[in-house]
Amino acid sequence: MPHPDYEIRRFRAALDGVGEDARADAVTRAWIEAVDRGFHENPPVPGQAERATRFYLEDDRELTGAYLTGTADRPDGAVDPEVPVATFGTMRHTLNTGAELLPTHQITAVTVRATHRRRGLLRRMMTEDLRRAADAGLAMAALTASEATIYGRFGFGVAVERESLRIDTRRGLSMLTGAAGTAGTTEFIEREAIAGISRRVFAAWHAVTPGSMDRQASYPGNIDGTLREADLEPDTAVRAAAHWDPDGEPDGYVTWKFAGWDADPTTVRIRDFVAVTDDAYRALWDLIGSLDLVDVVTWDRASVDEPLRWTVADTRTCAVTEREDSLWLRVLDPVAALQARPGGAPGTVRIGVTDDLDIAAGTFDVVSDDGRLTVHRVADDSQQDAEVTLSVAALGSAYLGGISVTTLARAGAVQGEPAAVQLLGGMLATGRVPQCITGF
Repeated sequence: MPHPDYEIRRFRAALDGVGEDARADAVTRAWIEAVDRGFHENPPVPGQAERATRFYLEDDRELTGAYLTGTADRPDGAVDPEVPVATFGTMRHTLNTGAELLPTHQITAVTVRATHRRRGLLRRMMTEDLRRAADAGLAMAALTASEATIYGRFGFGVAVERESLRIDTRRGLSMLTGAAGTAGTTEFIEREAIAGISRRVFAAWHAVTPGSMDRQASYPGNIDGTLREADLEPDTAVRAAAHWDPDGEPDGYVTWKFAGWDADPTTVRIRDFVAVTDDAYRALWDLIGSLDLVDVVTWDRASVDEPLRWTVADTRTCAVTEREDSLWLRVLDPVAALQARPGGAPGTVRIGVTDDLDIAAGTFDVVSDDGRLTVHRVADDSQQDAEVTLSVAALGSAYLGGISVTTLARAGAVQGEPAAVQLLGGMLATGRVPQCITGF
C-alpha cells in the first residue's frame, strides 16, 4: 500500500471569541489532542485547551502539524484527519551562556503517530524548522528530550546533565560546621504566593546560572499545583517555603509534595528548588531535612555538581539514583554562538565544524583572549587546514563547558592533534558546571 501524502501546516494558537467565554479554535484543539495522544495523556477536560491556548499565545508559540491529504477512503472510526499525525512546537526564550542571555529557539511537543512513522515527517519538520530559525538570525536551538536516540542526527548534543537524588532525612540533615545558621529568614508560604515569589527568584537565578533556560508562561502554575493535569482544580497538597535575605528580598524557595502515607518509606518529592544565594540554599535544605514524619526526600533536577553532598556531615545520606541529559543544544551560527559565551584559557585554534544539515558547517578561527571569544569564518571552507574537527552536535555538547572537549575527543567525537584538542578544551572550559532546571 503506498504511503499517504502529507501537508505541513504552521500556525499560531487561536481562540474563538473574547474574554472568559472564548474557546480554542478547532485547529488548535485538534493539535492539542494530537500532542496528548503522543504523550499518553488523557484528553483535555473542558477549559484545559483554552488554558493551554492562552499560555501558547503568551509564549508566542508556533505550532506545526503534519496532516493527511486525500483522505476520502478513510476507514470508518479512524481519527479525524483534522487531527495532525505529527506535531512540533517552537518558542523563544533566553539561554544563559555564562556571558549573556542568548535568545534561543526552543523545540517542544514533538510527536509522530505510531501508524505514520518512518515517513520522514520528523526529519522534514525538524530540518525546515531549523533552517527557518537560522535564517531568522538565531544562533542556537535547544530542546529537552523524552527519548535520547532521536536528536543527535539533527545536530543536537547533550550540553547539560542532571542527577536524581534520594536523601535520607530520618535523622535530619546534619550540616557541617558553618553551613547552618545562615543570615536571613526562612518561612513556610501559602500555595497561592508561590507563583509571585518564584518569578522573582527564578529571574535572579537565571541571570547568574550558566545553562539555565528561561521559563515559559505556564511554569509557575506547574510548580505550585495550579495546573494539575487531571482537571482544572488546583493540587492543594503542594507545600512551599521561601528564604528572604536580611534586606527582606526573597532569594530562594522550594516547593514539594508528600507522597502519601502508603509510601514506604514516607517520602517528600521536591517539585522545584531555586536558590540565588548560598545562604538561601543551605537554609532551605536545613528546613527540608527538618520536616517531621519524613524518611526520604527525592529531587530529580539536581546539578551533577550539587553542593548539598558537601554541605551535610554525612555524604552517604545523599544518594544519586539516576543521571541523565537535561538540555540539548544545536548550534545554528557558530560565530554568533561562540562569541556569546565566555572564553577560558587564552589561545587560538582553527576548527572545522561538520553538519549533515549544512546549517552550521564551516571552518572558523577561534581566539580566546581576556575572557571572551572572537570567531571568524575562514573563506575557504574546505576544512583541510582545521586543527580540530568536530560535528555540530559535539560543538553543542562542549558549548557550555559541561562536557569537556578532551572527553569528547576520547569518545571519538572530536578529531585533531592532541595539543590542539587540549588547547581548544582549555579555551572552552568554564569555572562552573552548567545547570538547567527548566523543562519544556
